[in-house]
Amino acid sequence: MNKSIFLAILNVLMSINISGQISNTFFEIRGIVNGFKDSTSIYLGDTDSTLIIDGKFHFSGTIQEKAKQLTLHTKGYSDYKIFWVEDTIITFIAEIGKFRSAIIIGSKTQDLQETLQKKVDLSGNETYEYISFIKNHANSIISAQLLDTYAATWEMDSVLLLFEKLSDDIKTHLMVKIFKNFSA
Repeated sequence: MNKSIFLAILNVLMSINISGQISNTFFEIRGIVNGFKDSTSIYLGDTDSTLIIDGKFHFSGTIQEKAKQLTLHTKGYSDYKIFWVEDTIITFIAEIGKFRSAIIIGSKTQDLQETLQKKVDLSGNETYEYISFIKNHANSIISAQLLDTYAATWEMDSVLLLFEKLSDDIKTHLMVKIFKNFSA
């Protein structure tokens, strides 16, 4: 790790209280899917599964963040959707073979993610739209995810400037994630 990056990270950690970062957030997903046989298994990430009965399924659980991206998928990932869950009831509506275009209702973070994706699709300039998003949404977990994903490919000066614009809560989330990945 570059010494200046390490020092920047250390400086941020010293200025932010990370002790209150982790709290359990309850989520619930109610699914409505068409085209599946009864008793077909459906999976949430790699650790939870349930059965589709009469075109419906249900998941509930906790995450240790305010919002987190999870993957809902069929066996072998032949059909999947990555979306944000948070402390709310989320409705997932899709049909077999079309999970990627599923309708997600109830997750404000997912709504924001979809708005961002529409801007990227319209402009064709992913980097510009992502940087603009981070600048305008300093309190969004999506901004932390974007910085985490693209920090290695964007210029470090730009990454550090964008990082400084993030709210303290989002900085803390990102730093905890980086250090979990670093120590893994």
